[in-house]
Amino acid sequence: MGSHNDQGVAEQSTSPAGEYVLAEDVILLPVEDGTARLLDLSGEIYSLPGTGAALLQGVLERGVHAAVGEVADQYKADPKQVRADCDAMLRDFENKGMVYRRDKRPVKHRIRRPLAWLLMAMVLPLVKGGVLSLRSRAWMMLAVARVSLALLRWTPTLEAWERFWRLSAKDGAADERAIAQAVDDAVRGAAVKHWFRVECKERALCCWAMARAAGLPAELIVGVQFFPFAGHCWCEAGPLTMSDDRTRIDLFRPVVRYS
Repeated sequence: MGSHNDQGVAEQSTSPAGEYVLAEDVILLPVEDGTARLLDLSGEIYSLPGTGAALLQGVLERGVHAAVGEVADQYKADPKQVRADCDAMLRDFENKGMVYRRDKRPVKHRIRRPLAWLLMAMVLPLVKGGVLSLRSRAWMMLAVARVSLALLRWTPTLEAWERFWRLSAKDGAADERAIAQAVDDAVRGAAVKHWFRVECKERALCCWAMARAAGLPAELIVGVQFFPFAGHCWCEAGPLTMSDDRTRIDLFRPVVRYS
């Protein structure tokens, strides 16, 4: 799920408490050894050493001034140097779109949701028409997922899919295991021969949408493993797993669930 970029203390400037926030697709994950990982659900993963992790957590919770003072005291460091490192880290992550000032949310974030909804509205009648086979529908949905994630990022895409793929009523006689197996087979089969390079996010998103359309209350799950650090995405419905093998999924710790 994206690439792994090792990064020390990264690169912004002064701010009052609470001015900086994480971008909507970004999660800060503390690690047991005192370091942290900054996970962009749309792609990248950045590693933060102990000082960088403490600084960023402090900035988000208490503001730059408080965070700098706390880290300088904790590490017996020169406050001016800590402040310079903090400004550089924030500047770098703001340039990467990982954090932003609360009063300066990027304009592009505000236009992604309508674009994602429009894309789904154009494709939905073709996919839900009932004429295509399950695998053909999976193939089309994987293409839409790939384009949407590439252009619009994770959160707007997910919100659009939630809006257009609401949980349907399930036929009481339908076998949940059979539904999950059919969806999993269709998505994996379509992914193998797809024109686009589809990865775990596209497969999981399609399994989640198709399972919901069939009346199966599935969850979309994002997980991580810390050593070595990696991210993954998959789909579950109770004990049933879709989009990947259970043996691989068990290597990751869930950090976000979408019902």
